[in-house]
Amino acid sequence: MLSKLKTFIKKDQDGAVSVDWVVLTAAIIGLAVGTVIVVQTSTVDLADRTSDGIADQIVGAVDIGTSNTGSGS
Repeated sequence: MLSKLKTFIKKDQDGAVSVDWVVLTAAIIGLAVGTVIVVQTSTVDLADRTSDGIADQIVGAVDIGTSNTGSGS
């Protein structure tokens, strides 16, 4: 029984290591994609709020359309 266990432990496990790397790589890629989605959504929301805040600001009362500053009469 003990000799069978030693034989099992000594077997080549290169395939198992490859599977481990594939699983770890897939997990890392999944986390990266999830992070990009969260950051992108938050960035778009922040940009929209910033744009709305800037658009609501009144800088000064300038009436460009009615001033007569050109040459002529």
